[in-house]
Amino acid sequence: REIQEGLYPKDLPKMAGLEIAADLFQARKFGGDYYDIIPVNDHEMAFVLVDVAGHDIAAAFIVGMAKLSFLAHIPVYSSIVDIFNHVNEDMIKVIKEERFLSVFMAIINTYTKTLRYAKAGHPDQYLFKANTHELQFLATDGMFIGAFNEGKFEEKTCTIEHGDKLILFTDGITENRNIKNEQYGDKRLFDLIEREGHKDVQFLHDTIIQEHRKFCNGVKPNDDICLLIVEFQETVYHHQIKTLFDGELPSLPGIILDSKRTINEAITNVLCSLDDNGYDDSLIRQYKKILQLLIMKFHESKAFKFSKLRIVGHINNSKIKIVLFIDIMKQGHSFFTT
Repeated sequence: REIQEGLYPKDLPKMAGLEIAADLFQARKFGGDYYDIIPVNDHEMAFVLVDVAGHDIAAAFIVGMAKLSFLAHIPVYSSIVDIFNHVNEDMIKVIKEERFLSVFMAIINTYTKTLRYAKAGHPDQYLFKANTHELQFLATDGMFIGAFNEGKFEEKTCTIEHGDKLILFTDGITENRNIKNEQYGDKRLFDLIEREGHKDVQFLHDTIIQEHRKFCNGVKPNDDICLLIVEFQETVYHHQIKTLFDGELPSLPGIILDSKRTINEAITNVLCSLDDNGYDDSLIRQYKKILQLLIMKFHESKAFKFSKLRIVGHINNSKIKIVLFIDIMKQGHSFFTT
C-alpha cells in the first residue's frame, strides 16, 4: 500500500492562474482509482483521472502501469487523442483480463484560456461557469483504455474565464450508497456544485466530501472516491495583456530578421532593435509580452516546424487599439495573426 500511495502527488503542482484541490479515498487496502497533475510547460497543466475495476493487487498494479505510461507520453504528444492511443497500446500489453481503464484527461492552457479534454469510458465531468453559475457537461466519445487494440477517442476544446472550475471525479462518489441502499447519485452532486460552485476551490472540494459522507451516514463505501477541482484565475499577466491591447503605445517600424536557432532568439532580436531605436525598458517589456503571446499561438499550431524562419513584426498605434502583425514565412508561404 505504501508503494501505491507513492503514485499520488504528495504536493500539488503550482502554476500561476490555477488553484487546485484534490484527494483520493480508498474503499479497501488496495485501490483502482488514480489521479495525477502533470505540468506540460510553463503555461499548460495536464490533469488525469483513472478508474480501474477492482480493489486488489492486480488493480493497484494496473494503476501503477497507467501512471508510468501517461508520464511517458504526455511530454511527447500534444494531442490527448494521441496520448490515449499510446497509453492504450501500452496497457493492452499488460492487461490480460477484463480490467479496463476508464480515463478522463484535461489540459488547461493559462495563456490562451482554453481547456482541452477527452475521455475513455469515463462519466461526463463538469465545468462550472463563474459568470452564469451553470454547470456544463464535458462529454466526448471514447472507449475504455485497454479494451481494444485500436481505441476510438475524441478531443474537444472550450474557453475558460476567471473563476471557472473544472470538477473531475470517479464514479465512487455517485454510486456509493446509504443505509437505505440509495445511491448518492448524479443529481445530488450536480445540484451541490451548482449551488456552491462559486465558493473557494478548497471549500467546494471539502463540502462535496462532507455532504457525501453525511449522506452515506457511516455505511462503508463500496468504491474508491477521487475528487479533483481546478479553478482558473486570471493573473496580473492576463490583465497586462488586456491593457496593452486597449491602451496607446508608440508605433514600431517594421523589423525583419532570420532565426536559425530558437524562437527566443527571434524575440530577443526584435527587442534589441527596439532598444537600438531608443524605446525605454518599460515599453520593451510590454512589447515582449505581446510577442510571446502571439508567437506561442503559432507554436501551438505547429507553424514553427521549420529549419529557418523570417519574422516580420509591425505595430500600428491608434487611439482605438493597437495591432501587432507577425508574418512568419518559409519558401513563399506566410502565416498571419493580429
